[in-house]
Amino acid sequence: MTEEIQDTITVNAEELRELHQEHAQSVAMNQRLEYLLQQAKVKLAEMKDELERLSNPPNVYASFLHMNDDGSAEVIANGRRMRCTISNHIPIDELHRGRYLIMNEQMVAIAIGPYADAGEICKVLEVLDDRRLVIEGRLDERKIIYLRDGLKVEERPLKPGDEVLVDPTSAVAMEYVYKVDEKDTLLESVPDVTYDKIGGIDDAIEIVHHSVELPYKHPDVFKEFELNAPKGILLYGPPGCGKTLIAKAIANSLAKKGGVSQFINISGPQLLTKWVGESERRIREVFNKAREAATPESPVVIFFDEAESLFRMRGSGKSSDMESTIVPTLLAQLDGVEGLENVLVIFASNRQDLIDPAVLRPGRIDVKIRLSRPDRDASKKILSVYLHSGLPIEGDLDSILDKTIDYLFEEAPNKEFLELVYNKGTRETLYFKDFLSGAMLENIVARAKKLAVLRRIEGETTGITTEDMITAVDQEFHATRDLPNTSDVSDWQAITGRNNGEEIVKIRSLIQKKEAEEKKPKKVEDAATGQYL
Repeated sequence: MTEEIQDTITVNAEELRELHQEHAQSVAMNQRLEYLLQQAKVKLAEMKDELERLSNPPNVYASFLHMNDDGSAEVIANGRRMRCTISNHIPIDELHRGRYLIMNEQMVAIAIGPYADAGEICKVLEVLDDRRLVIEGRLDERKIIYLRDGLKVEERPLKPGDEVLVDPTSAVAMEYVYKVDEKDTLLESVPDVTYDKIGGIDDAIEIVHHSVELPYKHPDVFKEFELNAPKGILLYGPPGCGKTLIAKAIANSLAKKGGVSQFINISGPQLLTKWVGESERRIREVFNKAREAATPESPVVIFFDEAESLFRMRGSGKSSDMESTIVPTLLAQLDGVEGLENVLVIFASNRQDLIDPAVLRPGRIDVKIRLSRPDRDASKKILSVYLHSGLPIEGDLDSILDKTIDYLFEEAPNKEFLELVYNKGTRETLYFKDFLSGAMLENIVARAKKLAVLRRIEGETTGITTEDMITAVDQEFHATRDLPNTSDVSDWQAITGRNNGEEIVKIRSLIQKKEAEEKKPKKVEDAATGQYL
């Protein structure tokens, strides 16, 4: 009996242990199911939110115009003007003309959006009032649009000729767009060249100075004599003879009057593009800008450098047919219906023979100034601009200048450059002096300065000497010995600057001839024994 009871107790204990294990497993299972249920609830809530978000209708952007007396707002949405209700939580003081409002499906403004930052670039033709503009868009289409509140250009109001970004959906000018083409034409820094720093061309400087200054300093006197200010000036001559220096001096002169932006610098190749009509448009914009900025007290100067690249003779066959449209565009701007008051156009070219005659006629180009290559006196004046008493000089400055000029203008065999043959059979030998220019003389002084600098670095205390200048002349001559590198006689007629009424028919380089003779090998029978052949 005792054994049966003991067995029963053992069996019951084993069953109790199993029941405890099953209970523990059930508790763990319940906890896991509870966790999964919670996760399912969270996921279900997220899916419900996503479903609600995806099922919401899209919001419409509308551009705010102004508030009405009844508390509603005047807006433009998708090109439609409408009156809508504003939500109470939108701050009214933050609403400005042109700003976006976010609308719900009932077209109620529920939030404030950003300003439009993309659209079309249009040109301002007229400013009607502080709210409206007349613009020119694509295909020269004219429209009246609204102006965004507070839109200014560097603290000045918009004016005709400016370009603005227009939101086409709301017809509002959002911001000013700075025109890159015009930025490239304006001088960002004032040149430090003044008239007194240009040597050897005093007559030309006086004419240009009077053309720019006198008509605007004494307008009453000119009006009394019924004399108009010159409309255009042509500076022409061989390269390096001061055409660009004169332009820089004019810019400096205007800047002293507070008018640095009154000088527009145009390089011929700068306006050329491959797009049909684009070069003509740029020329019109340059002249329109000049007309807008010009006043009797502050004239505008337009400087065309390398003018022959833009305004070539029509039908010359030396370029494409581009000149057939660019030249008439320029002529229309010079003396068209609109007129050109208080604007002076200066052309610079070393190939004036390629410029169309219609551009050069009186009434368009009133003053023509030839800048020739410098003679002895002019060369000394130019040298004295760059070699002056403020520099370390070894010896007497006037003596150095005189000896340098004598050496420059020496007609020695070692300075022979070209031989010209004219149509009458006459021949003329050109020397190094016949190709001098202001730029070349400036470079000679720079070479002499480098020689003196090298000695100073090595410990010597001497300044610029006569020997330095003579050596610099030889170096410059050696560096330009390859100048005669073209067989085009017309090109050489322009490069040499010779205009004696005779036509050059042949050109022979004396430098290349001498170098060929120096390098000519000796004949075997003439060679001394023991020498390398």
